[in-house]
Amino acid sequence: MEQILNKEKLINAIKDIPIVAEKDKWVFTFDQDEGSLFYAPRVVSSNSELHQVTDEYAVYLDTNLKPSGVVVEYYKENFLKHNEVLNEVDKKIFKTLKKDKIVVVNPKSKDEIIFKALFENNLIKQIATRMVWA
Repeated sequence: MEQILNKEKLINAIKDIPIVAEKDKWVFTFDQDEGSLFYAPRVVSSNSELHQVTDEYAVYLDTNLKPSGVVVEYYKENFLKHNEVLNEVDKKIFKTLKKDKIVVVNPKSKDEIIFKALFENNLIKQIATRMVWA
């Protein structure tokens, strides 16, 4: 039976991201060609659907409404400009970007853990002020 996604369920799924990401060992993947940042397991479940949350990011949800990934389009050109708190840490963890087209970061170092916490907090904060809902 297909579940109906309402605003409250979507908000709860976003709030679950830090717990699910830790449990499922999500990584950050920045694709320079696409300009997108992905925060997800290395492979997103094929039974997940993408749901737009704000004008800057969307979340993959499985059939049980468990988050299975986040995608931020126009990460460097748009998202970072609106979320300046991430700028300094972003420069440290994506420092190989000039030579690598795709950078994968598994949050283990101090800077990566700080970035992860700021990023997750920002996703949750945005649902209160910038959520798109029809």
